[in-house]
Amino acid sequence: RAAASINGLVLNPGEEFSYNKTLGQRTTAAGYQAAGAYSGGQVVSEIGGGICQVSSTLYYCTLISNLEIVDRSCHYFGVPYLPAGLDATVSWPSPDFKFKNNGQYPIKIQASVDKTANALVVKIYGSNPEGIRVEMTTSTWKLADGYGAQSVRTVYDKDGNVISSKNEAKSRYYY
Repeated sequence: RAAASINGLVLNPGEEFSYNKTLGQRTTAAGYQAAGAYSGGQVVSEIGGGICQVSSTLYYCTLISNLEIVDRSCHYFGVPYLPAGLDATVSWPSPDFKFKNNGQYPIKIQASVDKTANALVVKIYGSNPEGIRVEMTTSTWKLADGYGAQSVRTVYDKDGNVISSKNEAKSRYYY
């Protein structure tokens, strides 16, 4: 349901995407079912549980598409489907995941679930006339009751030269 809600969405230059605004409140009337979710430091069954896999995958795609992150929060616990620091938790009405099309051309989000492969597929289409490439790296460190993570976004030109490298987000996870 969450993948279908973002599938086909087009953002023009300067437009901002809000995950919560796009999906709306997760209710059974809106077609969402109960599934595992993090709430209050515990794993619980909640209507719309599991939609963070879509928000997190979309977050990762926005990073490697070199889009501007406006609002992102990490999960309370780490997630198994992405490296630490590359996840984006959402809930209604907050936290939200927001990004902006800071490019010069429209972008289109394509999202689907491949039931045969049991996989979520998210792609962002757009123009890249400069031929840039983005690489995300993360580092982690132990804490007394969990661990921290730092993600770094490095942007390369078409010849492989570093254009920029910046700390993207610092995350904190509990055991």
